[in-house]
Amino acid sequence: RNGERALLKAYCPECDAPILTKEAHPYVITLAGPVGSGKTTLALSAISALERHARATNPYAQQRSTSTPNAFSPPYIAGLPGCGRNGGYLAFFDISGRYFEGSQSVVGEQPQYGSEDVIVFVVDPTARDSALIAETAVNDFWQTHHAVSQTSLSSVIRTPLHVVVTRRDVVGGQADVRGYLERNGFAHAVSSLESSFKDVGYHICDARDEHEAAAVLAEVFRSVEPSVSSEFGKA
Repeated sequence: RNGERALLKAYCPECDAPILTKEAHPYVITLAGPVGSGKTTLALSAISALERHARATNPYAQQRSTSTPNAFSPPYIAGLPGCGRNGGYLAFFDISGRYFEGSQSVVGEQPQYGSEDVIVFVVDPTARDSALIAETAVNDFWQTHHAVSQTSLSSVIRTPLHVVVTRRDVVGGQADVRGYLERNGFAHAVSSLESSFKDVGYHICDARDEHEAAAVLAEVFRSVEPSVSSEFGKA
């Protein structure tokens, strides 16, 4: 009556968790990269920073494992009450690195491809054979992204992609992250990404550091959604 229904909260009949409604805007992030590159660590550090400093919530009371799932699983969800008039939420799709080892049929399990707001491709340059493994992961990723989103291999993917080097604690601060990658064996991976995606950015952080992880995500969202960038900036 008189719009009062809109004030009612919806709850899951199975677990009694509150259900996010369409009024809360979703922002979808795909995390890609080789095994052990730091995807899960980056995501959990960023979410923890939001919870500590930006009043972010865990609306489904998720048990967030520190290990990347071996198969497709629901995304990590972080509610952002400070985004817009009705709030928003982030959905981090944390994809197992094994999906980027040449088995494209498995990568096809990712339904969010083509619908993301941003893609974060994670690299650990200190890992063994990291340049070769990253190149394989890049090629497998963009080809399968085209297949799942049903776009031509000859077309450029318009979803913004940001490369994040996760071991600043080892390799040090790099003013020119793209140049650092090219000088350290990742030139083919860089070239493949830049020929496959319209917008590619480069960043570096210590993925274990909540503040640094949040700062990188603030940069990633600056041109995608300023309100989300501001929430990360609070950390």
